[in-house]
Amino acid sequence: MRRLLSVLTPVCLLLAACTSHHDEPYAGNWIQITRINNEYVIYVPCALDLRKMKVTDSAIHEVLPMEVNDCRIVNITTAGEGYHLKGKESIYTFKWMDQKKGTAEWTIQYSASSPEEKVFFVNSIHEKEFKKVHQPESDCNTSSDAR
Repeated sequence: MRRLLSVLTPVCLLLAACTSHHDEPYAGNWIQITRINNEYVIYVPCALDLRKMKVTDSAIHEVLPMEVNDCRIVNITTAGEGYHLKGKESIYTFKWMDQKKGTAEWTIQYSASSPEEKVFFVNSIHEKEFKKVHQPESDCNTSSDAR
């Protein structure tokens, strides 16, 4: 009996972890990726923050290059192969690009009158698998006004 429990316990824990991950695949910390020369990389711009999101089942905290956006989620629905996360005004749509690589396409509309924006992100669990490319120094503003 002990042997059976010692085998079943890790299996049950693993199954529970996998199930919860699949129930909310959009949840987690996300970092924007950019396609450069036919590969996705984490592009680090001069003097700006990386675009990141922290997503839970109740809120989205988005760090944009020059501002922060917080959205309380009021409704989550399935949308084909993805999910719509609806806030009071904003709608975030999540769809896997490559689940094994942790990459997803997010379509973001901040209000009914604003255009939709498609942005590609990698889950922070897979961040180290992507090359970081820094914006060339020649493109950076080197004046004293830069952050």
